[in-house]
Amino acid sequence: MVFVLQGYGKRAKALLALAAFIVATLVIFQPLQEALREIYVKNRVVRLVVKLAATSPNLMSGEAKFESINVNYEDGLLHIYIDAFIPKDATSGVRQRIDRFRELLSKDIGEPVVLKVELMSVDVIDVEARPPEDEKAMPPDVVDGSHPTTSQ
Repeated sequence: MVFVLQGYGKRAKALLALAAFIVATLVIFQPLQEALREIYVKNRVVRLVVKLAATSPNLMSGEAKFESINVNYEDGLLHIYIDAFIPKDATSGVRQRIDRFRELLSKDIGEPVVLKVELMSVDVIDVEARPPEDEKAMPPDVVDGSHPTTSQ
């Protein structure tokens, strides 16, 4: 545009390029706005879960493992779909906790929310395997007694 104003180009071409740029911006604006809103809502969901796990363990124990969070608008309402794994012993009172979570999430986001949660209750088995104490913090070449630089 600066070159056109200074007489280095044709105004018609510059105005055509400017119009094409404005149209392209208008075309991609709505999808970008929707994607940004989806990222924002997912962020608020995760932040609220983490906050409640720390401040209200009776509401959100922090034991659930989230598989997916999907967000979209249907009939003018924000719908949030969550798939998560939860230990079998943490399923009591889950409907009341999800209703309370929906209320807090709606207040946090600032609009009504429809929350659909699919929980898969699982048995959680926590297993840890450790090396024997005599092998701890030794490089592999010292353990087997050979040294890689002294081969014959």
